[in-house]
Amino acid sequence: MSSPREQILEMVASGKLTAAEGDQLLASIGQPRPSVWRWMFDPLSCLRTRMALAVSAAFAAVSLGLTRLGLRFDGALDVHANAGVLSWPVALAEVALVWPVTAAVFWAVARLLGRRTARWVDVLGAVGLARVPLVLSGVVVAVLAPAESPRELSPQVIALAILSLPLIGWSIAALVLGFRTATGLKGARWVSGFLVALIVAEVLSKVVLYRLG
Repeated sequence: MSSPREQILEMVASGKLTAAEGDQLLASIGQPRPSVWRWMFDPLSCLRTRMALAVSAAFAAVSLGLTRLGLRFDGALDVHANAGVLSWPVALAEVALVWPVTAAVFWAVARLLGRRTARWVDVLGAVGLARVPLVLSGVVVAVLAPAESPRELSPQVIALAILSLPLIGWSIAALVLGFRTATGLKGARWVSGFLVALIVAEVLSKVVLYRLG
């Protein structure tokens, strides 16, 4: 049986409801107060689409600012320090590739797997929210990363790993669950679709940025 959210999305896709009417109905669905874990790992299910996009855009702006400190977010799950200050065109291209372009890849894969009701704006919000902990890991890297790549483990490098790796894991978990919430995919199609979309997004971002670089 389809969930109320899926029924509303199907009505939007079939033209029975406009996108605005769909958003209003989604917002009016009565749900219990989300737990802290749900807010952390599946925030798209707790927020209206507009708020999800606003939060995503704010953190995208933060990631753009971090490029001024020598950080790069040059893949769907990548954070690199000591990369030098990027030119504004490359920095903007990087943000576009790791957020809206990555979201477009995930949305296209969902459509190919039969989820015709999947909306790009929902996937855009899911990918953007999943990047929040990744951007936070970028802040950690900016503060703790050594000025040069170390040849041996140091307390600074160990502290960097302890703080940043859980944030990257959090980002991956949020992306996996956000993809499910945004598309309605379940089971093997959900898992296989996620893996395919992630690989395609990673390869695409690397190829485009290599050509730009």
